[in-house]
Amino acid sequence: MRVSVLIRALNEADNIRETIDRIRAQDFPGEVEIIVLDTGSTDGTADVARRAGAKVFSYDKPFSYGGTINAGAELASGEVLVVLAAHAFPYDRAWLGELVGPLRDPKVAATTSRHVAGRNVDPFMRRGIGRRFPCRFIYSYPTCPVSVSNVSAAYRRELVIRFPFDEAVRFSEDYLWADRIMRAGYRVVYVPTSVVVHADTDLRSLRRQTAQRLAVERRGRPVPWGLVSFLARFAAMILYDLPIVLRGPGRLKLLGMSLVRRWNIALAWWAARSGADERRARFWWVLLWPLLKVFGRTSFFPGRGNR
Repeated sequence: MRVSVLIRALNEADNIRETIDRIRAQDFPGEVEIIVLDTGSTDGTADVARRAGAKVFSYDKPFSYGGTINAGAELASGEVLVVLAAHAFPYDRAWLGELVGPLRDPKVAATTSRHVAGRNVDPFMRRGIGRRFPCRFIYSYPTCPVSVSNVSAAYRRELVIRFPFDEAVRFSEDYLWADRIMRAGYRVVYVPTSVVVHADTDLRSLRRQTAQRLAVERRGRPVPWGLVSFLARFAAMILYDLPIVLRGPGRLKLLGMSLVRRWNIALAWWAARSGADERRARFWWVLLWPLLKVFGRTSFFPGRGNR
């Protein structure tokens, strides 16, 4: 089996060498091609990747996660396309072999790895990663909360070419692709024995996870959400964080972190529910969003009409 590992990178000079070295250290009997798709780095990422022995290409189109994978599938020569984030380090030498193993079943279209939190990840993130990526083997199905994550995933390259990723969405391209392929009769497998250490887990990744959980549920149909729902979600998440806040050192700092994160997550949840374009929303409108959605019908988000 020939495997092409696609690493999408933007200013990852500090991480890319270690990622490539860990790929080369894998106990994998087949051929492994390493492709780095640089999306406009200014810190020398491309040069570091070339010196490490990877094939480097530039992605000059308007950026989208789905678009980079589609481009990588065209560049790759392997039967299997492995997508790996530049800041996701294979945990051991079994990562690649375990990840691609289930693809020997012709009905399996894709697999995804288990994530573990990096050393500097805060306790809220650490708990969330642990619960989202459990220690058990799972076959995903449409609307399943554990589907596929392009932090570390393997695909049948022929299926990526036949069913290209949606280039119009900001994120959740992996969830949307998995939902589409499972409805076409294929399987997606979560492989907990293939492990990556995810070093870049911040507020943005939490907001992406929020949208991912709702992407399949919505299927393009906005679901109105009122102020009571927003506040209830926000309060429930704060209560969920309290055990960590109360038993940890620096309680006030942890509480402040929880408040800021959960407010943003509640807003991201609202965006996914209502169809608002959070990316284009200006700072003040984001803060006033609950009041605007309840007391006014006018949309202040460019590119969206009244709802």
